[in-house]
Amino acid sequence: MLTKGIILDKISTNKYSVRIPILGTTSLGNTNVDSSIVESTICYAPGDYNNYINGDVVYVMFEDNQYDRPVIMGKLYIGVEEQANNLIKCSSLEVLHDVDLPETTKIGDLTYKDIKSMYDYQQIINSKIDNLDFPTSSIYKKFTNVSLNSSAFEEDTTYIEFQYRATVMLPGVKSSDVINIDFAMAEAISGNYSPVCESFNGGVYFWSKTNVPIVIPTIEVFSS
Repeated sequence: MLTKGIILDKISTNKYSVRIPILGTTSLGNTNVDSSIVESTICYAPGDYNNYINGDVVYVMFEDNQYDRPVIMGKLYIGVEEQANNLIKCSSLEVLHDVDLPETTKIGDLTYKDIKSMYDYQQIINSKIDNLDFPTSSIYKKFTNVSLNSSAFEEDTTYIEFQYRATVMLPGVKSSDVINIDFAMAEAISGNYSPVCESFNGGVYFWSKTNVPIVIPTIEVFSS
Protein backbone atom coordinates (compact mmCIF):
# COMPACT_ATOMS: atom_id res chain seq x y z
CA MET A 1 0.00 0.00 0.00
CA LEU A 2 1.16 3.50 -0.86
CA THR A 3 0.07 6.38 1.37
CA LYS A 4 1.26 9.80 2.49
CA GLY A 5 2.93 10.99 5.65
CA ILE A 6 4.49 14.11 7.15
CA ILE A 7 8.11 14.35 8.34
CA LEU A 8 8.19 15.32 12.03
CA ASP A 9 11.81 14.90 13.07
CA LYS A 10 15.13 13.32 12.08
CA ILE A 11 16.14 10.31 14.15
CA SER A 12 19.32 9.24 12.33
CA THR A 13 20.95 9.41 8.90
CA ASN A 14 18.32 7.14 7.31
CA LYS A 15 15.43 7.24 9.79
CA TYR A 16 12.77 9.86 10.46
CA SER A 17 9.77 10.22 12.72
CA VAL A 18 6.75 10.40 10.41
CA ARG A 19 3.07 11.01 11.04
CA ILE A 20 0.98 8.65 8.87
CA PRO A 21 -2.68 9.73 9.27
CA ILE A 22 -4.23 6.43 8.14
CA LEU A 23 -2.71 4.64 11.14
CA GLY A 24 -4.90 6.75 13.43
CA THR A 25 -4.95 6.15 17.18
CA THR A 26 -4.94 3.04 19.37
CA SER A 27 -6.91 2.66 22.61
CA LEU A 28 -5.05 1.31 25.64
CA GLY A 29 -7.51 1.09 28.50
CA ASN A 30 -8.91 4.55 29.01
CA THR A 31 -6.03 6.18 27.06
CA ASN A 32 -5.89 6.89 23.35
CA VAL A 33 -2.34 6.52 21.97
CA ASP A 34 -1.40 8.33 18.75
CA SER A 35 -0.19 5.37 16.68
CA SER A 36 0.09 7.48 13.53
CA ILE A 37 3.59 8.65 14.57
CA VAL A 38 6.13 5.97 13.62
CA GLU A 39 9.83 5.59 12.95
CA SER A 40 10.34 5.27 9.19
CA THR A 41 13.30 4.17 7.08
CA ILE A 42 14.33 6.11 3.96
CA CYS A 43 14.67 4.36 0.61
CA TYR A 44 17.05 6.14 -1.76
CA ALA A 45 19.61 5.24 -4.41
CA PRO A 46 23.34 5.14 -3.54
CA GLY A 47 24.84 8.59 -3.96
CA ASP A 48 21.56 10.46 -3.48
CA TYR A 49 21.62 13.20 -0.87
CA ASN A 50 19.07 13.00 1.95
CA ASN A 51 17.50 16.48 2.19
CA TYR A 52 14.23 15.82 3.98
CA ILE A 53 13.16 18.52 6.41
CA ASN A 54 10.44 18.72 9.04
CA GLY A 55 7.04 19.31 7.45
CA ASP A 56 7.83 17.58 4.16
CA VAL A 57 4.98 15.50 2.74
CA VAL A 58 6.33 12.08 1.73
CA TYR A 59 5.12 8.89 0.09
CA VAL A 60 5.25 5.87 2.41
CA MET A 61 4.97 2.12 1.82
CA PHE A 62 5.13 -0.75 4.33
CA GLU A 63 7.72 -3.53 4.26
CA ASP A 64 6.01 -6.94 4.06
CA ASN A 65 2.71 -5.06 4.51
CA GLN A 66 3.51 -4.55 8.19
CA TYR A 67 2.29 -1.17 9.42
CA ASP A 68 5.05 -0.96 12.00
CA ARG A 69 7.73 -1.11 9.26
CA PRO A 70 7.10 1.99 7.09
CA VAL A 71 9.54 3.00 4.35
CA ILE A 72 9.78 6.55 2.96
CA MET A 73 9.83 6.26 -0.85
CA GLY A 74 10.18 9.92 -1.80
CA LYS A 75 9.05 13.48 -1.32
CA LEU A 76 5.86 15.01 -2.72
CA TYR A 77 6.90 18.22 -4.47
CA ILE A 78 4.35 20.99 -4.66
CA GLY A 79 5.50 23.88 -6.82
CA VAL A 80 8.77 24.86 -8.53
CA GLU A 81 10.33 26.48 -5.45
CA GLU A 82 10.29 23.23 -3.49
CA GLN A 83 11.76 21.31 -6.45
CA ALA A 84 14.61 23.81 -6.67
CA ASN A 85 15.71 22.80 -3.16
CA ASN A 86 16.40 19.20 -4.19
CA LEU A 87 20.01 18.06 -3.90
CA ILE A 88 22.05 15.18 -5.28
CA LYS A 89 25.40 13.88 -4.11
CA CYS A 90 27.25 11.47 -6.39
CA SER A 91 30.77 10.30 -7.25
CA SER A 92 30.42 11.17 -10.94
CA LEU A 93 28.05 13.15 -13.13
CA GLU A 94 27.55 13.12 -16.90
CA VAL A 95 25.35 15.81 -18.47
CA LEU A 96 24.10 15.04 -21.97
CA HIS A 97 22.07 18.20 -22.51
CA ASP A 98 22.47 21.93 -21.84
CA VAL A 99 21.50 22.76 -18.26
CA ASP A 100 21.36 25.87 -16.08
CA LEU A 101 23.31 25.14 -12.91
CA PRO A 102 22.24 26.88 -9.68
CA GLU A 103 24.91 29.11 -8.11
CA THR A 104 25.05 26.70 -5.15
CA THR A 105 26.45 23.94 -7.40
CA LYS A 106 29.67 22.35 -6.17
CA ILE A 107 31.57 19.48 -7.78
CA GLY A 108 34.37 18.28 -5.51
CA ASP A 109 36.28 21.45 -4.60
CA LEU A 110 34.97 23.29 -7.67
CA THR A 111 32.42 26.03 -6.99
CA TYR A 112 29.87 27.42 -9.44
CA LYS A 113 32.30 30.28 -10.19
CA ASP A 114 35.11 27.81 -10.99
CA ILE A 115 32.86 25.76 -13.28
CA LYS A 116 31.66 28.87 -15.11
CA SER A 117 35.24 30.09 -15.58
CA MET A 118 36.25 26.72 -17.05
CA TYR A 119 33.28 26.85 -19.41
CA ASP A 120 34.06 30.42 -20.50
CA TYR A 121 37.69 29.59 -21.20
CA GLN A 122 36.66 26.48 -23.10
CA GLN A 123 34.57 28.67 -25.38
CA ILE A 124 37.64 30.86 -25.97
CA ILE A 125 39.69 27.78 -26.88
CA ASN A 126 36.99 26.45 -29.21
CA SER A 127 36.84 29.82 -30.94
CA LYS A 128 40.62 29.91 -31.39
CA ILE A 129 40.71 26.32 -32.68
CA ASP A 130 37.94 27.05 -35.18
CA ASN A 131 40.01 29.92 -36.58
CA LEU A 132 43.27 28.00 -36.82
CA ASP A 133 44.61 27.15 -40.26
CA PHE A 134 46.96 24.18 -39.89
CA PRO A 135 49.25 23.84 -42.91
CA THR A 136 49.45 20.41 -44.44
CA SER A 137 53.23 20.46 -43.93
CA SER A 138 53.05 21.13 -40.16
CA ILE A 139 55.78 19.70 -37.94
CA TYR A 140 54.81 17.93 -34.71
CA LYS A 141 56.88 17.81 -31.51
CA LYS A 142 55.99 16.29 -28.17
CA PHE A 143 57.53 16.95 -24.75
CA THR A 144 56.69 14.50 -21.98
CA ASN A 145 56.85 14.63 -18.16
CA VAL A 146 57.77 18.30 -18.09
CA SER A 147 58.61 19.19 -14.49
CA LEU A 148 58.16 22.71 -13.08
CA ASN A 149 59.13 23.94 -9.64
CA SER A 150 57.77 26.98 -7.81
CA SER A 151 60.35 29.30 -9.34
CA ALA A 152 58.72 28.80 -12.77
CA PHE A 153 55.66 30.75 -11.55
CA GLU A 154 55.55 34.51 -11.20
CA GLU A 155 52.72 36.84 -10.20
CA ASP A 156 50.81 38.09 -13.23
CA THR A 157 47.63 40.07 -13.96
CA THR A 158 46.91 38.97 -17.53
CA TYR A 159 43.87 36.92 -16.44
CA ILE A 160 41.99 38.06 -13.35
CA GLU A 161 41.08 34.50 -12.31
CA PHE A 162 44.70 33.31 -12.36
CA GLN A 163 47.32 35.00 -10.19
CA TYR A 164 50.43 33.36 -11.64
CA ARG A 165 52.05 32.89 -15.03
CA ALA A 166 54.21 29.80 -15.52
CA THR A 167 57.17 29.84 -17.89
CA VAL A 168 57.94 26.49 -19.53
CA MET A 169 61.21 26.38 -21.46
CA LEU A 170 60.93 24.17 -24.56
CA PRO A 171 63.90 24.08 -26.93
CA GLY A 172 63.02 24.81 -30.55
CA VAL A 173 59.58 26.26 -29.90
CA LYS A 174 58.72 29.47 -31.78
CA SER A 175 56.21 32.21 -30.96
CA SER A 176 54.18 31.21 -34.03
CA ASP A 177 53.76 27.61 -32.87
CA VAL A 178 50.44 26.20 -31.68
CA ILE A 179 50.73 24.58 -28.25
CA ASN A 180 48.51 21.99 -26.57
CA ILE A 181 49.17 21.33 -22.86
CA ASP A 182 47.74 18.06 -21.51
CA PHE A 183 47.60 18.28 -17.72
CA ALA A 184 47.17 15.20 -15.54
CA MET A 185 43.54 14.45 -14.68
CA ALA A 186 43.73 15.84 -11.13
CA GLU A 187 45.14 19.17 -12.33
CA ALA A 188 42.88 19.31 -15.40
CA ILE A 189 39.68 19.18 -13.33
CA SER A 190 40.98 21.25 -10.39
CA GLY A 191 40.19 24.60 -12.02
CA ASN A 192 43.65 25.84 -10.97
CA TYR A 193 45.10 25.99 -14.47
CA SER A 194 43.99 28.12 -17.38
CA PRO A 195 43.25 26.26 -20.62
CA VAL A 196 44.79 29.23 -22.44
CA CYS A 197 48.52 29.18 -23.17
CA GLU A 198 50.85 31.34 -25.26
CA SER A 199 54.00 30.30 -27.10
CA PHE A 200 57.19 32.37 -27.28
CA ASN A 201 60.60 31.77 -28.81
CA GLY A 202 61.99 29.03 -26.60
CA GLY A 203 58.91 27.95 -24.69
CA VAL A 204 55.31 28.51 -23.62
CA TYR A 205 53.40 30.42 -20.95
CA PHE A 206 50.32 29.23 -19.11
CA TRP A 207 48.41 30.73 -16.19
CA SER A 208 47.61 29.31 -12.77
CA LYS A 209 45.87 30.01 -9.45
CA THR A 210 48.71 28.33 -7.57
CA ASN A 211 52.48 28.21 -7.73
CA VAL A 212 53.07 24.68 -6.43
CA PRO A 213 55.43 22.34 -8.32
CA ILE A 214 53.79 20.33 -11.09
CA VAL A 215 54.61 17.64 -13.64
CA ILE A 216 52.88 18.01 -17.03
CA PRO A 217 52.49 14.62 -18.75
CA THR A 218 52.44 15.94 -22.34
CA ILE A 219 52.99 19.21 -24.22
CA GLU A 220 52.32 19.07 -27.97
CA VAL A 221 53.79 21.58 -30.41
CA PHE A 222 52.55 22.18 -33.95
CA SER A 223 54.93 24.18 -36.14
CA SER A 224 54.48 25.31 -39.73
